[in-house]
Amino acid sequence: MVILIVIFGALNILIGAFEVFDNGHSSGLRRGRIVLLFLSGCLAIVLAISQEHESGDVEHSQVRLEQKNDSLLRISNDQEKLLEDANKQILFRGQENIQMQHSIDSLRVELAPFVQMAKSKFPDLDVQEALKKLQVDVNEAKAMAEPNSLTKCNIEGKKLESGYGFQVDFSSVKDEPIGSFDFKVALRTNSSQRIMSVSPGNSAMMNIRTGTPSVDGHFCEVSFDLPGSGTPIIQVQLSGITDIQITGKKINGAFLISPEKLNRALSGVVEIPILTEKP
Repeated sequence: MVILIVIFGALNILIGAFEVFDNGHSSGLRRGRIVLLFLSGCLAIVLAISQEHESGDVEHSQVRLEQKNDSLLRISNDQEKLLEDANKQILFRGQENIQMQHSIDSLRVELAPFVQMAKSKFPDLDVQEALKKLQVDVNEAKAMAEPNSLTKCNIEGKKLESGYGFQVDFSSVKDEPIGSFDFKVALRTNSSQRIMSVSPGNSAMMNIRTGTPSVDGHFCEVSFDLPGSGTPIIQVQLSGITDIQITGKKINGAFLISPEKLNRALSGVVEIPILTEKP
């Protein structure tokens, strides 16, 4: 476009020169010069419009380039953040593995004497089986070292003229004297039945202390000393079949006896296991 303007300008100069030499007598040259001036003006306008358009395209391209740069910067920042998080996770997992290995090493050190003891005591067994056998021996020794206590009871009952009578025969952990006993018999708070009496059932007893049932008949206790290694027996008389609970200082938990088990006890002996925790 600029070259065309230059060419038209050169032609315009040439025509002007011819006019000088022709002394202005040639009307064709004047018309040609006017046409060239007109075309030069048109080309100048077109050139200005073209430059303005190109300037707009450049600005638009710069905006798009800046947007792309911003997008690339955000993507780069996101990738850096992901890489940083991944490095943190790797570092955290590595620390966890180190701590776990330290725990395993500490456990091995602590178990080493027991492993050696198990191998010495059970040389014909592999390590795992020897450790299991050693654990059984340790549990038995622990049970022997603990104080003797009552772990279960057998209950048997019969219908009386007024209510029901039940005999509760307790069993202990070890066959050795326990000494003094203290039993507490209780009904549910919303029970419509009553405890008529609670008394010892052994033939040889000392220091018998039998309490009177509470006003609502829901609680009664008895205590006594039993010489020798025998196990205690108590007699419980109820006005009717209901839930009962038996606790005491030589009972590590509680015996809960349901109406269904009391009904079964009317026709035979029923074994009641102990609950390790008092309800």
